[in-house]
Amino acid sequence: MCEMLALQSAKPFELGTAFQLGLTIEKFGIARFGWGVSWVQDGVLQNYRSELGLGEDVQGRQRLAGESATSCLIHLRRPSFLSTIAVENSQPYLAEGEFAFGHNGYLADHVRWREVFAQVVQGQSDSEMGFHLYKQRLVTEAPADAINSTLRDTIGRGEANVIVLNRDESLVAAGSNERNPMYWFAGADFTGIVTGLHSLDQYLFTDLLTWVEQRTQIRDAVYLPKMTPVHA
Repeated sequence: MCEMLALQSAKPFELGTAFQLGLTIEKFGIARFGWGVSWVQDGVLQNYRSELGLGEDVQGRQRLAGESATSCLIHLRRPSFLSTIAVENSQPYLAEGEFAFGHNGYLADHVRWREVFAQVVQGQSDSEMGFHLYKQRLVTEAPADAINSTLRDTIGRGEANVIVLNRDESLVAAGSNERNPMYWFAGADFTGIVTGLHSLDQYLFTDLLTWVEQRTQIRDAVYLPKMTPVHA
């Protein structure tokens, strides 16, 4: 099962700060079989993916650590099928610069969508089917509705958390993976969304992210606008 971390701040931070949090999540979680990060730079949604884990990909991590952002989305991969370890299956998936899509869990009904999206599919993961279906649903549905309907039509007997980072730096997220609850949090100049390390004892917050002041579990889809600076 994967882990995800999205961060928002009213003032710029270096991606290296997010990577340190990601490394903590990777250490205590089980997701170290690929990673990726998306962030907005000068109005352009950037994306990086690797088949290596965040800790193992020293070169990629160091190259990006100094990049400045006010929002980012990190995905740490633990595939449902280890035979799919490959960069094309790492996340987040990028939709032509409009949004980045990250998924944690298993979309059990993904097979029937593979034929529908055969012309655009690049990898072997179930998550990619959710990405393409969400992109299609956005044509006629609002983002929160599109996430809900995408999960309804792909999850089957599986489970899923989804986080979307948009080009305007807003976030959309929905959580239906009770084995790995997903939370909105706030503290230390950040708000964000994070999955819970597949540990139902809140260890992530009580022992690791101890600076978090507020948190609430995300279930049905939520929309979080970009944080804006507060001027005195």
